[in-house]
Amino acid sequence: VTSIDNYALSSNDITSLKIGDNLKKIPDNAFKSCKLLVTVEMTDHTTSIGESAFSGCEVLQSVKMSKGLVSLGRSAFYENAALASIELPDGLEKINEYTFYRCKNLKSISLGNGVKTIEKNSFDQCEALESISFPVSVETIGSSAFIYCSSLKSIYVTGKPECEDKKSDS
Repeated sequence: VTSIDNYALSSNDITSLKIGDNLKKIPDNAFKSCKLLVTVEMTDHTTSIGESAFSGCEVLQSVKMSKGLVSLGRSAFYENAALASIELPDGLEKINEYTFYRCKNLKSISLGNGVKTIEKNSFDQCEALESISFPVSVETIGSSAFIYCSSLKSIYVTGKPECEDKKSDS
């Protein structure tokens, strides 16, 4: 399979999903509301996950992200209450708004070293989230990005590396 259309497999009873090498882009709403989907595994050839692609997959617990992922659509994992941890790859520069909205059991996030922007409400209502570490690449965090993360206790912000001392020409 090299392509699927929007909503192609939404609202199905699939329990696991392995994305093969030939499917580079997961379109908008492709697996939306697959209420029994528990695991998703992508090869490193997947470059894009569309808007709401996995939203409403209420029992989704495990997602192995592609290391080649560069685009993650708005609301991609919206209201996935069972999702406990996520590791985002280094090539991903932006976390769009509402991407992990109401992932109530999301306890652990590993942001890739390439993330520059975390848009508004990206992690809104991730009630189990305890800590977050922002890599040096992060430049912008949008409004309410972490609002209602009631378990959030520790935030680590990595500063820009110091410049080397400049030698004077005296």
